[in-house]
This record gives sequence, structure tokens and C-alpha cells, in this order.
Amino acid sequence: MRRCRSWRGSAHSALNSVPGGPGPISKSESQAASTRTAQAHPWTAEDLLEHFTQLHAQFTELLAVPLPSQEGGSHVTQHQVTALETLGSEGLPMHQFATKLGLSSGSATSLADRLVRAGFAVREFEEHDRRIVRLAPTESGRTLLSEYKRRRDAVLSELSKRFGGDRLVPISDCAAELLTLLKLESALAKVVGDEGEPASS
Repeated sequence: MRRCRSWRGSAHSALNSVPGGPGPISKSESQAASTRTAQAHPWTAEDLLEHFTQLHAQFTELLAVPLPSQEGGSHVTQHQVTALETLGSEGLPMHQFATKLGLSSGSATSLADRLVRAGFAVREFEEHDRRIVRLAPTESGRTLLSEYKRRRDAVLSELSKRFGGDRLVPISDCAAELLTLLKLESALAKVVGDEGEPASS
């Protein structure tokens, strides 16, 4: 991850010079960084993953999009919005719906039930094979998703004004590199775990 190290210092100094940026680093943040740098040993994998877990929570809060309300003021959940995004405009067979969301068949069925009860989706039989059930968005579901995307675009547009383009490329490179490494390590751990399992008799 050499690219991440190369821009770290310049990115910190840039915080004070970019108009509309997040502002200077606080004294406590600076002291914490100095303490970490002065340590005899570099960060461990546990340190890094814990740090990114904390950042993920903060990013989630910062990028939160106000959820639109259903007609009549009923509460709309993020799971419902994510499911509608997954369905797209034409809908999906239930097995594909579950796979794309990474859900078990039972969990996908429960989520589909909630969408149908809320009037956001309907179940339909495939014309060529009536054994296959397709979950498709209703007009109400498409309207809800359109409103959510409008709100999300507004949040992202407002936040994007605070960042200079020259700062985004190295940040994106490091995030992508870390994600690739984590996926690789996770896959390797699974392979090693599977190979270590005793053979069934």
C-alpha cells in the first residue's frame, strides 16, 4: 500500500488550504497521530481493521440520507429501499433477489412479504415457467425509490462541494486497494479453513 503512505502528509496539510474543506486537524487528532508515529512498532492488522470499522460508522452517519415516508406517514426502512434498488424497474425472480442481497431464501421471503404488504412490490409468475415467482416493484415502490435517489443525490452534491478533485484520486486508490486486500485475505482464510476441516465419513 505504498500509494497510501506517499500522500498521507500532503493530504493533512491540504486540509487547511482547500476552501470549504473540513478544516484544520484538531490538537487531539494531531497528538494521537504523533503518538502513533512515535511508537516503536507499526500498526498491526487489528489496529487497522479496528480503525476502519470506526471510520465506517462515521461515514455511514455522515452520508445518511433522510428516508422518504410512505403515503399516510408510514415508516420506510433502509432495507426496503435497498431491496427496491436491487429489484430495478423490471423486478427479479426470488432466487436472484436473495442472491443479490446476500440473503437466505427465508430472509428474502420475509423481506418480500414486507414489501408486498407496504404496497411497494407484487409477486408475479414468470410467463414461460409458472414455477418461478418474480418480485416486481409497483408504481408506489418506483416513486419511493425515485424520491430516495433525489435525496441521496442532494446529500452527495452538498458533500462533494467540500472536496478538491486532486484529493479524491489517492483516497479512492487506497480505499480500493484496502478492499481488494481484505477480500483476498478473506478468501484465503476460507480456503485454508475448508482444507482444514476433517473429511466426513
